[in-house]
Amino acid sequence: SLDDAKSDESEVHRIKTLHVGSPRTKINKCYYSPRGKWLLAATKSENLYLLSPENDFSIESTIKLKEYISNNDSIYSFTWNNSDDYFFVGCKDGKILGFTVEEAGGKETNVSYLFSLEGHRGSVTTLKMDQYGRYLISGSSDGTCVLWDLNTYISKHTITDINSLILSIDVDHLSKIMAISTADDTLLFYNTSDGTFIDKIEIEDLKADIWFKFHPNKTWFIKSSKDDILLNHTNTATDQMKIWRKTYQSALSSIKNKGGKGNDATSRDSSRASDSRNRRNDDRGRRPPERSNPAANKIRKNFTGGRSQ
Repeated sequence: SLDDAKSDESEVHRIKTLHVGSPRTKINKCYYSPRGKWLLAATKSENLYLLSPENDFSIESTIKLKEYISNNDSIYSFTWNNSDDYFFVGCKDGKILGFTVEEAGGKETNVSYLFSLEGHRGSVTTLKMDQYGRYLISGSSDGTCVLWDLNTYISKHTITDINSLILSIDVDHLSKIMAISTADDTLLFYNTSDGTFIDKIEIEDLKADIWFKFHPNKTWFIKSSKDDILLNHTNTATDQMKIWRKTYQSALSSIKNKGGKGNDATSRDSSRASDSRNRRNDDRGRRPPERSNPAANKIRKNFTGGRSQ
């Protein structure tokens, strides 16, 4: 925990020491669920331990991944869904395993295996959920990124033009843009809706791996810069929209270029039709000249008593 001291520095205090299995069990990584309901600990022996922070970090379930993966396989990445009841495990052999967490009443908690997704030839190095829970996004050491539709568990988009190991993936708070960090110190931005490329940032003079993170609910982000310094970009919504405008303008320009001739022809046809309608309206509004009729003139003269009207 962090306590604000009276000085400018903060003090860090250890709250609790946790052991899973035995004191000798080595924990490689820990993952809190988004709402803080669960803590998942991954061990070197490829076991997962589900702990409950609400119950003093008691172990609620143990998942032996060796029942679902080969002996030579191992855990490379992990992520929760947005509602704390599903989690996904990325493996060395390129598979993604899905599990569900269910509270069966009382104190019993069940973790069940659901499915396996296959879409990479290399290790699944990173996993990320979009903000609305529509897509599971996976990145691999083979330089591919896959957007999985969680309604069908089928690949919606596959990005294959990265050409470098993917270190991490993040999605902005509106789920419009995903940022991909690669091993060659490059940030790549793609549209999450259709997987199209948006922009690229190359960062020089990095000693550590490149790092990037969107703000949870603003159009801000933090990224690595020269000499491994983290820079906070507090862009306004208008500034951030420039990236999306670039995509819109590109699509609009493409439509105009493809349909330019057809549009010109349509415009000419519309102009001709308009001119024709105008001529007809003019003709209807113009009264034709009266013709001379001797019989009608004689009858009119009798009614008026010879007086001209």
